[in-house]
Amino acid sequence: AQAVTRISHFASRKALDIEGLGETVAEALVRHGHCKTPLDLFDLTEKTLANLNLGNEETPRRFGEKNAAKILKALGEAKAKPLQRWLFAMGIRHLGESAAKELARLHKDLTDVSASPILAELLKDTRADAKKKNEILSPYAITGDVGPAVAETITAFFNSEAGRQVLSRLDALGIHPQSTIHNPQSPQGPLAGKTFVITGTLSIDRDAMKERIESLGGKVSGSVSAKTNYVLAGEGGGSKRDKAEKLGVPIINEEELERMTS
Repeated sequence: AQAVTRISHFASRKALDIEGLGETVAEALVRHGHCKTPLDLFDLTEKTLANLNLGNEETPRRFGEKNAAKILKALGEAKAKPLQRWLFAMGIRHLGESAAKELARLHKDLTDVSASPILAELLKDTRADAKKKNEILSPYAITGDVGPAVAETITAFFNSEAGRQVLSRLDALGIHPQSTIHNPQSPQGPLAGKTFVITGTLSIDRDAMKERIESLGGKVSGSVSAKTNYVLAGEGGGSKRDKAEKLGVPIINEEELERMTS
């Protein structure tokens, strides 16, 4: 069951986005002995996938060529996905999407992460305000998404046998994920230091808006708190809009965001 969960997470939309590879397909791949780890997916052939039985012996359900081709195409595209997606896809404990992005801002590739002096320093300096007071850490303006807990699990993972195997397997597959947001010094841009919460329906997809804000130095959080600087609201907005009003957090629309960035 653990292998199925890991493979499903690896293929999920916010990880490597391998369309067509949901839990049912992951379960069948594990059950028939085709995959034990997520990286085994890259050894699959079109024939193996097409003949995959999603049902059982009494009522077989063949996966088919069309679906197989779709997954192989997505796996090919996954090889070029950025570091932040790969880090999140690995399913390392405590490593959520925001923490993966912050690690990708601070490091240029996986080798960089696995031997990170920043993470080593986060583990060494246990003061609550180490990120501000420590001379090595302070220039990086590390967000709350990466702290000692993340540093510990990342370091433990890459020092473990499993972690070393992942690195060598990726190398053998010719996969070398690079960060597309590497900017280790304090975040720059017109929105630097500002935290946004997005709610309602916008003119573009919410993930695209999130990436836009982050590319301009801002940070996007999933919930409204006293630390939120702005709530970007589209049509609707419900409970997040209500909470912002209650906390006195400014609510802006897309036009106002544009004015802030131009």
